[in-house]
Amino acid sequence: MERYRIKITKQAKEHLTLIRDYIARVHKEPNIAKKILQLLKTEMYSLETMPHKKNSLYKTKLP
Repeated sequence: MERYRIKITKQAKEHLTLIRDYIARVHKEPNIAKKILQLLKTEMYSLETMPHKKNSLYKTKLP
C-alpha cells in the first residue's frame, strides 16, 4: 500500500488551536474540544494511506 506524507503547516496548527480554544472557552466544553481536535487529527493523518477518502467526518458521531 502506498503511503503519503502528511504535512501540517504552522497556519493549520494555529487554526486547530483556535478551534479547540473556541469550543473550550465559548461553549465551556474543554473535554469535547480535546475530543474534536483528536478526531480532526486522526482524520488528517488517515490521509496518509487513503488520500482520496471523503466525508468520513460527516459519518462520525461527535461526542
